[in-house]
Amino acid sequence: GNPITINGTSNITFAGLTIQNFKNWGIGIHGGPADPIGGFPTDARTAVDVTIINNMISNGYTTLNSGWGGGGVWASGSTTNLRILNNVITNQYGSGIRAIPTDTSGTTNPNGNYDGLTISNNVCLVTNQATGDNGAIYIQDTNFNSTNITISNNFIRDYQSNPSLRNAALPLRDVAIYLDEGASNTTVTGNIVANTAYPIPSPGTSKTSTTAFYMSNGHNDIWSGNIVDLGTLAVILDVNYELNSTSEPAMTGNSFTNN
Repeated sequence: GNPITINGTSNITFAGLTIQNFKNWGIGIHGGPADPIGGFPTDARTAVDVTIINNMISNGYTTLNSGWGGGGVWASGSTTNLRILNNVITNQYGSGIRAIPTDTSGTTNPNGNYDGLTISNNVCLVTNQATGDNGAIYIQDTNFNSTNITISNNFIRDYQSNPSLRNAALPLRDVAIYLDEGASNTTVTGNIVANTAYPIPSPGTSKTSTTAFYMSNGHNDIWSGNIVDLGTLAVILDVNYELNSTSEPAMTGNSFTNN
């Protein structure tokens, strides 16, 4: 099943492990109200100061749509000062690293946050193989209230779903670094996104695309100093910038410079 699950535990470090051949996540972290869709069926305290460092995590076989089943490292709910550092994550049907401060549906834990989330110096290779609308590194914050988020100095390659494995979820949207639905107050810097196999040949239909960077509804997000290989086929989008509903507040304070 899922080798390591942290449910409301604080002040704990997982370092130097090899984790492979699992169902939904290699390491799962959860705090706050239950998230049964995301795989955490019970309430828990806030998980504070959890560190995931120097681990090798490979072969994750979740097939749940839109990445709901997790990934190599999967954080749900209230997880303050979570640090995901220096890990190598490979061969994932879902995300390499995924974090959401609510439950997976976004309907509970309205005050949940992942303040201080740091995702740095990781290698994510061959992710998003089966699930649609997903990211090698994926965060989402429909509460808009998490602060001091850093995604830096990660290396990502082959973040596109494999046509022979892809499930039926739409849209088919595969992203290297994905700030979805309100992820705000995030600095994305120093990351390298290499080329990817199987890019979607005709971006646009039903919102399908292979995209290096995706941003939806966020505020005060700073993108700078990143390097992206868009490949030779002219079908990979550099950045998609989206306000996905007129009911959401206007996007302000964002910048995309010196990439």
